[in-house]
Amino acid sequence: MFPGSPLSVPVETSEEIKSVVLLDVSSGAEKPGQIGEIDGKPHIVWIEDPMDPGDVRSYVIDYDRTLAGGVSITTVEDRRLDITIDGMLFMSYNYGPDSFRPYLHPVIGPHGLPITRGFPMIANVPGESTDHPHHKGIWSAYGEVGGVDNWAETDESGRTVHGCFEDFQTGPVFGSIIAVGDWVDPNASKIVLSERREITIYANKNGRLFDIVLTLMAKDSDVLFGDTKEGGFISVRVASSMDVTRGGRLENSREGIGEPEVWGKRAEWCDYSGPLGGKIAGIAVLEHPSSFKHPTYWHARDYGLMSANPFGISAFRGGHHNGDYVLRAGESINFSYRVYIHEGGASEGEVSPMYHAFVEPPTIELS
Repeated sequence: MFPGSPLSVPVETSEEIKSVVLLDVSSGAEKPGQIGEIDGKPHIVWIEDPMDPGDVRSYVIDYDRTLAGGVSITTVEDRRLDITIDGMLFMSYNYGPDSFRPYLHPVIGPHGLPITRGFPMIANVPGESTDHPHHKGIWSAYGEVGGVDNWAETDESGRTVHGCFEDFQTGPVFGSIIAVGDWVDPNASKIVLSERREITIYANKNGRLFDIVLTLMAKDSDVLFGDTKEGGFISVRVASSMDVTRGGRLENSREGIGEPEVWGKRAEWCDYSGPLGGKIAGIAVLEHPSSFKHPTYWHARDYGLMSANPFGISAFRGGHHNGDYVLRAGESINFSYRVYIHEGGASEGEVSPMYHAFVEPPTIELS
């Protein structure tokens, strides 16, 4: 079964057209479409509804109309982007100079409640854990890169410094952000890596979805990614009520359950679910096969952490393994993920079908 998620098809259209309407030939129902650039070519992007195997849907494209709603992005004091879907806050991208690195917080889950932990951005939340203050919402960091610890937050730690936003796009189907910056040493005297981060947020009705594509480039010299468990190119710290230690559930695509079966194991996706405001909600990280060293290992803990780390192999598998990797000067590596926020656990939330929809979407023909 296709659970319903973004689809796209290449089109030839003028640059002035930014959004369209898709008319279902059978039912007459309308849904928004939006023009976006994929692999350098314009595509119509829309959110397809769930489909059973063998289902066929046909649409007529109306290039002269658009539908209201969708994703909006607002800059707040040149330190935060607020991202809304149909007028409701979904998440904020924080990039101010007082932070060690950009991060997403809050990230709103089902029923209007944050699915990420508030601490340390929000203090004294009843019942919240206060360990690991460098775990901020959803973020990217690594503990041994070019001899720099860009995971912790101490005077000896590196930072990821926001440079600028290359592009914004908003519309009825998706919004996107392209941010560039640098991974620097503790004194900010040396650029270790350059970073390009593209975030695409979808106005999905069947749970919340957004994609993150992270590209890291070595500048003037080779960069060693050392073998350490401390890091993740996408990391999530869930709301404390969802921790396994408080009744939550951590699981992966290979039927691993809990930290003993998930931590240090390779998997195509990892999901954290648990109580949130009296109901069950979950957040899954789906790794695209194009990601570097896919499928990744997971630095995932029962206390609420879920982090994709492809390099910490000796920590995960034993000291006779070595996950060190040298990125040569001028070269880059890419990490590609889809984050899926859902009601219920991984099974009820259809995480596995959503992963297959991400990597093997339905066949589309344009006539």
